[in-house]
Amino acid sequence: MSTTGYAYALMAARGKIVLISWYLQVVGCFTQYDMVLLVASGTSLQTANISEVIHTSVMTLNVS
Repeated sequence: MSTTGYAYALMAARGKIVLISWYLQVVGCFTQYDMVLLVASGTSLQTANISEVIHTSVMTLNVS
């Protein structure tokens, strides 16, 4: 996944947030609020790179 358009499609199908992972590590999240901000700013969802708009300060928990 590299565009916000794909993230939007996942949100529409599965819920309000998309977790972004790289090599099985969560590296960020993208929310409905982030999507609203992008649309309001006039950014193209088909060309905007997801790595430029995700929240990268995420906390993960290990299951024990």
